[in-house]
Amino acid sequence: NDPAQKRYVCRVISNLVATGYGKWTANAQNFCDNPQ
Repeated sequence: NDPAQKRYVCRVISNLVATGYGKWTANAQNFCDNPQ
């Protein structure tokens, strides 16, 4: 569980969500500790 890799993955997900190409799933939220 490499923190830098995790940060990178979560940033990519955030960018996809921000541009409307994706949405937060429960798994993604849990993995990224995302409160949304």
